[in-house]
Amino acid sequence: MAPTSVSTTPMLPQLHHPHTLTSASVGRILSRNMNGTVALTTHPSNESELQLFRVLQRANLLSYYDTFISKGGDDVQQLCDSGQEEFLEIMDLVGMAAKPLHVRRLQKTLREWLQNP
Repeated sequence: MAPTSVSTTPMLPQLHHPHTLTSASVGRILSRNMNGTVALTTHPSNESELQLFRVLQRANLLSYYDTFISKGGDDVQQLCDSGQEEFLEIMDLVGMAAKPLHVRRLQKTLREWLQNP
């Protein structure tokens, strides 16, 4: 009987959508931002999470998606309705406060989302 070998090379992701690659071996997806950069995220499981995913994707900030979800921040409207202090608190919770240009990019994208969800 031939010895069984286990490959340590990860499976190549399969293309399912022009902006999303999946990797079935780990149960996560490689998601593509609008600028072409890739972030490993969980798959949105409902409409609210999908809205957040699309907003972050549009802002090229998908690397924050799982942190938003893990903190309960899956409500884009709540982000839009929050006052400056609350918004900055949320940015601190998700680790974005340390990158003020990311915060500004998200704010700009949220304003655009309000006009055209």
